[in-house]
Amino acid sequence: MSAPTPPMSRPRLRLRAWWTDVLQFVVLTVMVELALHEAVVRAPIDVSDTVRSLLDAVGLAVIIGPLLGWTLYRRHVDARLSQVQTTTFRVPGSPHHRVRIAVHASLLVFGALVGGALWGHLKAEDARRAEGELSTLVSRQRLHAERMMRFASAADSEPAEIGQLTNELASLLEDARRVDVLADRLSHGTTATARSAWSVLARNRADRDSLRVSVEAFTLLTFPAERARVADTIQQRADALRAHTEVVLDLLQRHQAESVQQGIRAAWVMAAFLFAMLLGIALVVIEPAVRLLRRQHVAVTTRSVEFERLAQVAQRTAQQLADAQSMARLGSWSFDSATRHLQWSAELFQLFGRDSTQWTPTPELVVDDQYHPDEVPVLLAALQHTQETGEPYSLLMRTAERNPAVRWVRAEGRVQRRADGTRVGLMGTVMDVTDAIEREEALRQAQQYAEGANRSKSEFLANMSHEIRTPLTAILGHTDLLREEAVRSAAPRDQVQGLETIQRAGEHLLTVLNDILDISRIEAGRLEIEPVACDLPALLLDVESLMRARAAAKGLTLETRLRNTVPSRVFADPTRVRQILMNLVGNAVKFTAYGRVTIEAGVERAEGQEWLTITVDDTGPGMTEQQESLLFQPFMQADGSVTRRHGGTGLGLAICRRLATLMGGHVRLVHTAPGRGSRFELRLVLQPIASAACVDQLDSTRLELADAAALGAQRPAVLALRGRILLAEDGEDNQRLIALLLRTAGAEVTVAPNGRQALEALEWASAAGAPFDLLVTDMQMPEMDGYTLAATLRARGETMPIIALTAHAMAEDRARCLDAGCDDYASKPIDRAALIATCAHWLREEEDLFPQVLYSEMSREPELAALVARFASALPDRVATIDVALREGRVDKAVQAAHQLKGAAGSYGYPAVGDLARELEQQLLRESPDTCGPTMDRLQHFARAAQRGAQGMTLE
Repeated sequence: MSAPTPPMSRPRLRLRAWWTDVLQFVVLTVMVELALHEAVVRAPIDVSDTVRSLLDAVGLAVIIGPLLGWTLYRRHVDARLSQVQTTTFRVPGSPHHRVRIAVHASLLVFGALVGGALWGHLKAEDARRAEGELSTLVSRQRLHAERMMRFASAADSEPAEIGQLTNELASLLEDARRVDVLADRLSHGTTATARSAWSVLARNRADRDSLRVSVEAFTLLTFPAERARVADTIQQRADALRAHTEVVLDLLQRHQAESVQQGIRAAWVMAAFLFAMLLGIALVVIEPAVRLLRRQHVAVTTRSVEFERLAQVAQRTAQQLADAQSMARLGSWSFDSATRHLQWSAELFQLFGRDSTQWTPTPELVVDDQYHPDEVPVLLAALQHTQETGEPYSLLMRTAERNPAVRWVRAEGRVQRRADGTRVGLMGTVMDVTDAIEREEALRQAQQYAEGANRSKSEFLANMSHEIRTPLTAILGHTDLLREEAVRSAAPRDQVQGLETIQRAGEHLLTVLNDILDISRIEAGRLEIEPVACDLPALLLDVESLMRARAAAKGLTLETRLRNTVPSRVFADPTRVRQILMNLVGNAVKFTAYGRVTIEAGVERAEGQEWLTITVDDTGPGMTEQQESLLFQPFMQADGSVTRRHGGTGLGLAICRRLATLMGGHVRLVHTAPGRGSRFELRLVLQPIASAACVDQLDSTRLELADAAALGAQRPAVLALRGRILLAEDGEDNQRLIALLLRTAGAEVTVAPNGRQALEALEWASAAGAPFDLLVTDMQMPEMDGYTLAATLRARGETMPIIALTAHAMAEDRARCLDAGCDDYASKPIDRAALIATCAHWLREEEDLFPQVLYSEMSREPELAALVARFASALPDRVATIDVALREGRVDKAVQAAHQLKGAAGSYGYPAVGDLARELEQQLLRESPDTCGPTMDRLQHFARAAQRGAQGMTLE
């Protein structure tokens, strides 16, 4: 069981960046220090500068200490809060960070401006004090100059005044040093007055130096005349100094006036700047803050409305979920591993027939009381596996049926995790699948019934095939014998035509039966396609040759041609391709009263691959759209009158389309119109053989071969049988027919009516020392059938060849014959030539392996004698070509020549040569050419024997 879904992940409080607190602390410290310094310096107390500095430091520590402690405490609290999830959801794009930065920046700039103003004020005060002191010193210099003038005039007559003059000079020089220090500040002044005052003070320095030299000289002179002259000089120099000091005083007064004006202007500028700063703060900081508060108010109001709407949506969604679970018959549960709390949805209570107000689910109660006892171990194992591995489970389980309507449920569960992947419990669903299980059971029973019906259908078709083919064997076999006898005895034409009519009717009935069996096998999925390498031009010409007589009988022209270059050999099922083309061409000939029928083959590229397309055109009556819609439907023809006039089951086109689909292609009607004929197309995926050549036209020699094969196929093979044959057949008509056919061919035939008597006959013959050479047995007989007979003989170690006679045309029935131990089989109705050829193959004696003379099965046909003689005369040379290719190591050429010889030999009535050529081809394809020596020797021997037979020669 599983825990509830974890709550939505909520944002955490983010710790403020450290540099913001550092910046704020530094700004406040600077502002406090400036304020304290100004207060301590300006305080009207009589203390030394050291005491004032100490007071400044103590005050700064008293104020900054708590501020630092508060900053550290606030960061500690923020750090603690940042680890706790909060329900505060900040709106994306909130400007609180920008507002905070703007406020801090504004305070910083404002503080800087205030600090700058205070610093400027202090500097201005210091400058004013220096200028005042400088003015005082300059005034004192003027006073010293006046006194020195007076003392110099008196010193000439009164020597006592010389000391006063010297003292005044010393005072003047002492003040001059301080003036020089203060005058240096004027050199950096920004006004012209300050610079002029500094230049005048520089000239005063020269006057002082001259005055000092003159006074020093005066004190050293003794002659009155010299002293009088020097005294005059002192007076002049002192007067110049006095004049310069007056100029300096005037300049200093002007400079002070300019400084006052400059201070006033600076104050106004600072006031304007501070006002602009306050205005900027109001616009940049206060206004956005107000807008932020307004937006937050709107957001809070909107969010309240949204929360109310979401609450309604959540309530409606919960109700819809409950309704959906009720309609789906699906309940949910969750289990919290920490609290072991199990929660059920309302539908889950309903499914298990519990009242949520009177019963509380727990894991133990759920496992023990809600499920069938046999399901409890499976559920516990699944829950434990899910908890240990985290893999979900899905179980189909029976309930305890507290709710009789719920007998089967689909239980699913999985691990529930938090966002960080931590497991918190289990969760899952339980769905009522009782109806689905019952429907599945009904479908299973219906499937079993359908499979049984299909088996019954197959058995019926098999029995129908057997019951129809068995009498057809007698009908067609005796009709064929009677027709030949009538022809030999020159019976009246009416009798011969009557016998031919009986034979055609029987063959038509056999065709209908084969169509029904084909469509049945296709529908049952039991018809297999066997693609092999086949000669495409030969296949097309074979179809033309087989249908030419029927077309000629109606006065129609039948033509086969190639639209473009096609491979000479392709991978396909030649039997099924021939069946489709025979049906399409047969329909064209049947429905066309005059004109022509054209078979055209070509290669086209479409849908990213190459296709082999074979079209059949006719000049028949064509079809309307209504008639066209009935095509390719089983047991349907284009028109009811057509059915009465031409006959047929309507299965042909349906079989063609399904066969083409099985081969990966399709059959379709390309175009038709009333009175303009029709065109049908067979399209198959082209699978050429790499070594095959390409052709763009059909070989006339191939057409002659195909005509010869078609003509020869209408006549029985000229074969003689030698040996003792045991025939096991329960039907008297078929006993007489098959025995007559085999005896006519030269065999000694013994008949047994069932498998048991056949087994006894074999034992008696072996005991008498005259064993049978061949067993021909029907597979359905009373007392002991052919399958049991063949299996019994093989179990005893009997190696005698066994040929099965079966009226079952299904491929699996033929495979069953071979699995039972039969060597070959022949289908009913019996084809005389095929039966005799099969028996001759298994009765072959040692001398038949290397015959001295070999005759063609068509040697008695005058119209084919010339073709047969020409082919037989050239046969040794064709075989020699294969041998030369093998000796030169050109295996591909040898394979191609053997393949061509295989088809040509069969067409000219030399099946033994064709079999050897086919055997050689298979050996070359599957084995090493070194193993083909014996087969090659026999093929050369048969070629020479055929040449001697064609020339009428005998071995001496």
